[in-house]
Amino acid sequence: MELDGERNRNVVDTRVVAPETGRLTFGNLSQEVVGMRRKRAANWIAVLLTTASCSRVYIGHPSMPPVPSIEEEAVVYVLGDLGIDNDSFRQVVRSLQEDVEKDGVEPLLLAVGDNLYHAGLPRVSEQASASGQEAIDRLRSIATLLCSVQFHGRSVPLVLVPGNHDYDGDALKHDRRLGDITRWYFPDALKIVGTEGWTMMPGDPESIGAKDSADLYRKLYENDDVPSTLATFMKPRALTLGQGALTVVGIDSELLLDLYATDAELADAYLSELERTLSGSRSTWTLVAAHHPLATGGAHHPGLPQRFFLGPGWPQYPAPWHKLLIWAGPFITLGRWAVHSRQDIHNGAYEQYRHQLYQVLRDTNTDLMLAGHDHNTQLIRLSEAFEDSHDRERERPLQVLTGEVSKVDPVAKQKGTVFYHADGGYVRIAVSRERIELEAKNRRGETIDKYALEKR
Repeated sequence: MELDGERNRNVVDTRVVAPETGRLTFGNLSQEVVGMRRKRAANWIAVLLTTASCSRVYIGHPSMPPVPSIEEEAVVYVLGDLGIDNDSFRQVVRSLQEDVEKDGVEPLLLAVGDNLYHAGLPRVSEQASASGQEAIDRLRSIATLLCSVQFHGRSVPLVLVPGNHDYDGDALKHDRRLGDITRWYFPDALKIVGTEGWTMMPGDPESIGAKDSADLYRKLYENDDVPSTLATFMKPRALTLGQGALTVVGIDSELLLDLYATDAELADAYLSELERTLSGSRSTWTLVAAHHPLATGGAHHPGLPQRFFLGPGWPQYPAPWHKLLIWAGPFITLGRWAVHSRQDIHNGAYEQYRHQLYQVLRDTNTDLMLAGHDHNTQLIRLSEAFEDSHDRERERPLQVLTGEVSKVDPVAKQKGTVFYHADGGYVRIAVSRERIELEAKNRRGETIDKYALEKR
């Protein structure tokens, strides 16, 4: 892939807006219709209309004629925050299977973190404990569902990147019972049917000669410099699909957050390694997969003014009693804002992470940033979110945030938002040499929004 400015692309708003679903849709981001700078009064009217509704809310682009289908060379289904076997998860799996049956090439499932709630996998020594066995049983249920998604009679391969819950909230903690990330690299040892085709990235146990998870744990955590050892092991890892059409680079965003809180120099060195990896890619398209987003209108952005008004009571749920949360919303949101959790976007370490990573993505002409963390789906123009740029020639990188396989939380529009949705779902990415297509789907498999990047 040429990254010196020769490979620019136009971004094209295509097809858009789902079939009629009965949900409230209040506007879109087209400049001709309402634009991102709609008057403040109109925003409040939209909010009040939403408050009166029991609908799950989404916004999209204006309807446009469909473009000709592409000859797909790679297909990736992005799944976020899938760590609980529940009704939403099962609906998503059924929809995935229906989609996969229509694919012309073998797809890839890409899980963008928080793969097992609420504290990840237990250490080997804790596996027999009640909490350890509960985690194993939960993963067994998840694996059973995912292995039922098959392409031509074979389970679709799954690549996972780690999230904060997979570490039990801290990547650097060396004395732990749960959140043992090393167990994910040796899934066969868990004796769970369906994990044979799973790959955790980044990280490669063979690179340090680890023979099993216990050995890998000793090498990573029982030494004099855990941060440096872990940063080296978790260096960005690239996966190429579609005979060079697409490169996916996985990074460990929880580790980066923890490093920025303790050793910013080591975190910057990690991102320098990412920059070298991205610059060395020769694929037509390049994307980075992480758990933590760079921009969001979800719960992890408690400073967003809209969240102070409605907080967790943003009415994207069907039950009338959810409306009662509206009154508690401002107090809950204010409390969360005051805590400055490392998992929230206004925390100092998170601010460093997102600004430094954005700089790398921009400088390397990376096309997409994939993330989860917030339990909804959002498409955000990062150049607008960070630089207030509306230049269509500088739209890359786009961020696809989807974290609503098993959980759904409120979401609001923020600077750069193109689309958002909160009703359970996933995102399909189809790649050709000429175009990359993003298709946001709800848990029932209905297309809610489509967006395309055109190669120039």
